[in-house]
Amino acid sequence: MCVKRILGADKGQVRMFEAVIAAIIIFSVFSASIFLMYPSRTWVLHEKEDLDRLGYNILHSLIETDAIEYVLTESGGNAAYKLKMLIEEIISPSIYYNLTIFKCEDNGGVVTLRSNFNVSNISPDEFGRLPEKSSTMAIYTSRSGENGGETYYIILVLAKGR
Repeated sequence: MCVKRILGADKGQVRMFEAVIAAIIIFSVFSASIFLMYPSRTWVLHEKEDLDRLGYNILHSLIETDAIEYVLTESGGNAAYKLKMLIEEIISPSIYYNLTIFKCEDNGGVVTLRSNFNVSNISPDEFGRLPEKSSTMAIYTSRSGENGGETYYIILVLAKGR
């Protein structure tokens, strides 16, 4: 009778050991599945979202403070320089930008875009090599010009420095 009790106790210990091993396997499978479900580069996704938000905030700020209007009506070569200074006051030095303003022209029912000017703090080659970029666009109608205003298409591309 004593031998049966000892063998029965061993069976209970083996069952506990099996339960612990099963729990470890289940925990490992769930951990691996969670790791595989989420992208490994979540910091890049958050960085792009932050750049998108910053781009919209910059364009909104430039339009609401009439800085774009002032720059578009400015004659001479100072317009691009002043716009560059305004943008560089808003963003941090680790963020690169390229702002292009196109003038929309109506040519017999066909709208064409003519580049008005371009402002950037990095060369196009270096800008192209940056891994993550965010593009923000706005359509702006000026107060001055023919027929009550001219229409401009503004594109701001932002990239985080390495």
